[in-house]
Parts: sequence; C-alpha cells; structure tokens
Amino acid sequence: EDLSDMIYTILQQRSVLFWLSSSYRYEQQGETMRIWFSYIIGQDEAVHVSDLLSRRAQELLTKIDDSLSIMKRTREIHDRLLSFLNYHRESSKMPLADALLSGSANCEGYARALQYLLMKAGIQSYYITGDAGGPHAWVMVQDEEGTWMHVDPTFDDVVCEDGTAFCSHAYFWVSDQDLSRTHSWETAYEKAPIPVAEGVS
Repeated sequence: EDLSDMIYTILQQRSVLFWLSSSYRYEQQGETMRIWFSYIIGQDEAVHVSDLLSRRAQELLTKIDDSLSIMKRTREIHDRLLSFLNYHRESSKMPLADALLSGSANCEGYARALQYLLMKAGIQSYYITGDAGGPHAWVMVQDEEGTWMHVDPTFDDVVCEDGTAFCSHAYFWVSDQDLSRTHSWETAYEKAPIPVAEGVS
C-alpha cells in the first residue's frame, strides 16, 4: 500500500516522467524489493521527446525576469503558455508532449505543461485532479512565503462564440474558498495530502 501511494504521488508530481506508465509489478524478498515499471514509449523515443520538451521550455521561458516574485513569474509563464495552446478535448497517452510539441491539449495537457514549465523555472507546483463539470486537472503553486494558490490554465483559456480567444486571469492565484465555487477535489490522495490554499485571491 505504501509503495502504491509513493508511485502514485511521484507520477502525479513529476511531469518529466511522461514516458512512465502507472502500471507496475513488484517482488519482495526479505528486506529487498524489486519493482518493474511499464513504459508508454521506448527509451530512444523518450530521450528524443525529452530533448524536444526542454527546447520548447527554453523558448517559452526566455527572458523571464528571475527577480520578479513567484506570482508574477507564474503569471508570465501562464500567459505565454495560453498564447501557445489550443484546447482539444480528447485524451492522450502523453498529454505533456501533446501540449508543448503540438500546441493542442486537453485539461491534463494544460496542467502538465504548466507544471513542467514551472519546474524548469524553479517554481514549486502540485498537480491536482478533481471535478469542474466533469473530470478536470489544474495546478497549485507555492510562493516565497510557502503559501499555496490554485492556477487553472484551462479555465483561463477563454474562447468566445465568434471563435476568438483571450487569456483570462479569473482562475489564476485563487484560494480554496474561491475555487470551490466551480471546482471540487479530494483533500488527500491516499496518504499524500494536498496543500491548502488559504491565501486571498
């Protein structure tokens, strides 16, 4: 049970492991445990895609001022990502790669891409799944003071009836109380507690 919780948490929080499946098997002999993971793609392809993702991250993160607050840097990354992405409802086996390489993704891809870019920028984030009129995903971000806030890039990518789109900030840096008006989520995944966002939106 502890192993299952650990692997689940690692996969949820490490978007760089996009090539790793949640399927695994293990064998324990005394104090030793061997784990066999399943992979979505082969090693050569994983290395190639990882390199492409790193290059795209460099493009999207270029000239972001490191002296800015985490909230301001996150907002800049959020806005750049939304100017690059288009929403696509269908699920994918590699949502991060879809988002950053094709520019088209579902909510998981939006959240994974933001999580990945924040990680590359040295900003702590947490991948969240819940419900927002259907299964949904977004991230939480931790600022310099250790305060966590919600950021939902999918809901901020607004498409009007005439097809025009714009970047909203209605779901950027939102507290638990405010986000709970439209979203719901579990407060813990098994033994992995989810941060609390008590800050003021």
